[in-house]
Amino acid sequence: MENNRTALLAILLLTPTLTFAHGEEVIYTLGIEIASIICFVIVLIILNLNSKGKGILATTYIVTTIILFIVIENVPYRQNMNIINLSLILVPALILTLSYFYLKPKYSKQKIKTSTANNS
Repeated sequence: MENNRTALLAILLLTPTLTFAHGEEVIYTLGIEIASIICFVIVLIILNLNSKGKGILATTYIVTTIILFIVIENVPYRQNMNIINLSLILVPALILTLSYFYLKPKYSKQKIKTSTANNS
């Protein structure tokens, strides 16, 4: 338990050093990404999908985030800070929402039973 606290303290103390190269505004982007991951995990736990569906959504989130970082890698941060921060929030959320509605019928925990009515 003590090792976990020490590791967490070290991470929290080193987090601001990640922003020295760009300026303090990058901390907002880092905070947005951390909050986005936390929200994603909470939503993933709440969703009514089986483990395979949740795995596909998690993979979709990771791939979307990596592609987004590759796309915005060479964009000047100071001139496009708002666009970058909004895209880090909206793009994964939009892709995951569309993916969820696509996966929901196939990977739902509760399959909807269709009943046939007798015409007698």
